[in-house]
Amino acid sequence: MRQRTNQCPTRSPHRLGTSPLLCLAILLFADIAAGSPGSYEHKLIVNGYDRRALIYTPADTSVPTPVLFYFHGYSGTVEDSDSRRHFQSYWPEAIIVYAEGRYPYNADQELAGWRIRFPYIHKVCGESEDLMYIDKIMNHLRHNYVIDENRIFASGHSSGAFFTLSLMELKPDLFKGFAMLGAYSRYRVATGNLDCSDTKWTSAKPLELRPSDHAKTPRSVLYMFGALDNFDYDGPDALRSYSTSCNEDSHFRNTVDELLIRNHGTVPECKRERSDYIKKTTQQVFSATSIDGAETRIWLYGGGHGWEAFPEDANQVVVDFFRNLPPRWETNIKGNSMFSAWQTALQVGVPEWDKTVFADFNGDRRTDAFERRPDGTWMIHYWRNGHFDPPQDVGSAGDTLFDNMRFADFNGDGKTDVYRRLSGGFWQINYMGSNNNHTRFGPWHDVGSAGDTAIADTRFHDFNGNGTADVIRVIKLHS
Repeated sequence: MRQRTNQCPTRSPHRLGTSPLLCLAILLFADIAAGSPGSYEHKLIVNGYDRRALIYTPADTSVPTPVLFYFHGYSGTVEDSDSRRHFQSYWPEAIIVYAEGRYPYNADQELAGWRIRFPYIHKVCGESEDLMYIDKIMNHLRHNYVIDENRIFASGHSSGAFFTLSLMELKPDLFKGFAMLGAYSRYRVATGNLDCSDTKWTSAKPLELRPSDHAKTPRSVLYMFGALDNFDYDGPDALRSYSTSCNEDSHFRNTVDELLIRNHGTVPECKRERSDYIKKTTQQVFSATSIDGAETRIWLYGGGHGWEAFPEDANQVVVDFFRNLPPRWETNIKGNSMFSAWQTALQVGVPEWDKTVFADFNGDRRTDAFERRPDGTWMIHYWRNGHFDPPQDVGSAGDTLFDNMRFADFNGDGKTDVYRRLSGGFWQINYMGSNNNHTRFGPWHDVGSAGDTAIADTRFHDFNGNGTADVIRVIKLHS
């Protein structure tokens, strides 16, 4: 574990103020616990206020480790989250962070919640303490553990679910997946008459998302909502929580539509399909229609607002969702001398990593991605405009297995071709563009014999500089 420096907070009037002796004990405990398996309370100061989180760590902290944040509902505590969610028993390989809110909703409520109920509370009104709180926890985790930056997730219930929906807009670069229960979204509001002192959120008029209002960085989401939930607020929030009519606005319907628009999904029309999705009480999966989009999962259930009202084990459902998220590809493009930043290159229909070949298959001097699907079909994702396009069918491998194929430019046209070795030792090449319209692979061509040379003992490179690949083999001497 890297060396850490702890600063003890001075005595303060805030709820978590500590004495010097107690602070010393906390620091000693934190130094022992942080970076070790088990659990510990992490205390920190944010915006002048004492905050805390309960952190569970796995037995092996030497490998890149996923992180799951959980944000409780109004009046929750880290102890309450720990006893109710117990994510560490469902996902012992992950770091679990039970975060604790500070803000009451308004002067009539004294217990802790999360202030950023909707994204505009940060973007327009400047509220940022809870975002700073997350950043400080992540700095602590990165300092003490090896974090898998591609597997940091956020989940929440009620007040914490509103916050989680807001984090999809405010922190998509940190969190790679979201799951929430018991909340609704509002991503676009009229800000002309917005009163930032309005703690009941009735001054911001909600506006419908336009079809082009995609999220800057779409992320996979699991949205769980109870048909018997009841958000009874005045003002612009005065909608039914749930309605079986596809023509009637409701918090559930509006949120689903917003999530689908933001993730490049298709919003069902008010016909049979829309009625079905509004009434269906099993998990529904909506795929993205764009290479830039992300998967949206909706799970309407017949219960009310409580997490425990979910018909299945919601703790297990959430962990399974995060553990089984589809992979994505990211690229880091090098400038004149330095690499820049990771950017999403493909996250819809991502091929199996070990069955993908990266090479230039159309001669434009940009690297494309070739995959052989289980049914034998060959597909290529061409690289265009900073990411991979949706796959194109470019031919069929027949019964040729991926492990029996090799890739190189064998005719000097700048396009990558496919080589295979038949069981009898004969060599064949399928030239890219050899079909009738020069856009796909065509027939196999006999090009010689490998004799008894196994394909694993051969490599293909241009040895004489004429632009076509040659073959080299290793001869193994056995005693």
